[in-house]
Amino acid sequence: MTEQKPDEYYIPRVMIDKSHQSKGYGRKLMELLIDEIKAQNPKAIHIVYCDRNNVARSLYKTLGFIEYGKNDGGDTLAKIVL
Repeated sequence: MTEQKPDEYYIPRVMIDKSHQSKGYGRKLMELLIDEIKAQNPKAIHIVYCDRNNVARSLYKTLGFIEYGKNDGGDTLAKIVL
């Protein structure tokens, strides 16, 4: 786990039930969440996701997240720097 900073936001995991995937809910959730977090004027927004989840990787990349490493469990760490 990375050292958390008070002026940065951390999203530990986003999960959409399998029966509701591929309907745009994850994208809409993330867009709303990012807008809400940006209103707080953070320096960065961090997220973690399973390294094998290429759908999540693609979504977060299109939203502006840049991968920067792995956590102790091997999951991918990504962030948006504001």
